[in-house]
Formats: sequence, structure tokens, C-alpha cells
Amino acid sequence: MQGHLLLVFAAGFLVAADEPKDDAVKRDSKALQGNWTVVSIEVNGTTVPKDKIGGRDATFKGDQYSIHSFRLTVKIDPIKQPKTIDMDGKDGNGKPLSMTGIYDLDGDTLKICFAKPGTKERPAQFKTRPRTGESLIVYKRRLEKE
Repeated sequence: MQGHLLLVFAAGFLVAADEPKDDAVKRDSKALQGNWTVVSIEVNGTTVPKDKIGGRDATFKGDQYSIHSFRLTVKIDPIKQPKTIDMDGKDGNGKPLSMTGIYDLDGDTLKICFAKPGTKERPAQFKTRPRTGESLIVYKRRLEKE
């Protein structure tokens, strides 16, 4: 009897623990919504020159992320440290694309660091290393003119 009571008590804690995560997912998902301009990109430890970035805008709408011809479904976990982000969908040629990464959202600045597409291991910090296929993208929220 005592074991059953302990099990019921523990299950109650597990249910309660999910509620803050759900709230955090809703909060960060809402904060991601809108249009973002790429301000910097780093790949394999090398910064991409600003003149090669030009005009790259991304959009988060619902659970969809789009940039150029890519449209990916986003799943975030803002409870983990660092916060995690997974994107799945198809590349511009219709081939399956899966990316795992971490993100940091600070006001109107968003940083996403991705592992090489198709790998499960995600970066541990917001920088890339040579020959890893990692990429770090920094975005600024694009405010629409009224």
C-alpha cells in the first residue's frame, strides 16, 4: 500500500514538472514568431564575409521556419541548458533535411548553432569548430514599417 501511494505521489510530480516546460515552449515559440534578418554566419570556425550574407531573411510562423526555399518544422526545448532546437523538413531540392542545435533568444537577437545536417549530436556552445559542419547564425528581428 505504501509503495502505491509513493508511486501516485511521484507521478503527480512528473505531471507538474511538464507544466512549466509547456509554458516555456509557448513563451519562446511566441517570441520567435516573425521575420528575422541574418546579421552574421560562422561555419566550421570561419566567419562568412558580410557581403556573402546579404539579404538573407528568415521567418518563423507557427512551428514553421523558412529561409530561401527551405521550409522546416521546428521543435524547441527552452528548459534544457543550453536551449535546444530541432528542425526537420526538406531542402531546396526536396531532399529530407534534419538539423539539431541550440538557441539563445535575447530580446530582438536570436542565435542558433547547428550541428552538421543529419547528425544527432548537437553543439554545446555558440561557436563552431573547423571540419565539423557546424554553423552559427545570428539574427536580428526585422521590424516591419508601419
